[in-house]
Amino acid sequence: MFDDIDIIWVVMPYVLFYVLVVLIARTRIPLLTMLQVRLGLFSLFLVLMILALPNTVSLSGAAYPESIDAIASPEKTLKFLQRYNEATVRNSEVLHWSLFFTAVFFFSIINDIIKVIKSADLEVETGDDSEK
Repeated sequence: MFDDIDIIWVVMPYVLFYVLVVLIARTRIPLLTMLQVRLGLFSLFLVLMILALPNTVSLSGAAYPESIDAIASPEKTLKFLQRYNEATVRNSEVLHWSLFFTAVFFFSIINDIIKVIKSADLEVETGDDSEK
């Protein structure tokens, strides 16, 4: 779906949306809900990356030349190689951004989990002190 659009035009609007949602939500919602919001945003990112993958027809077996006549001229060979190169470059870009944002989301979600555990520990510690 987005395979004709440069990948930066898919990623940057998402990054702006993510920053706005996180900044607004961080001040207004509890930590556990914030964790759910981050997981939902990560799911949205994965969907965008799946839609940014090139059409698999260009990499399928049906697109291979069946005879030497299909790529006999240099122009046909060049067109064939360019099509495969574009698909390979696009797959590399999507993989790059997916790995980068997976790491970012992983660390931000782990950070939220640690905050939830710390706040639960503080509540338990203050609750124990009042009983003594």
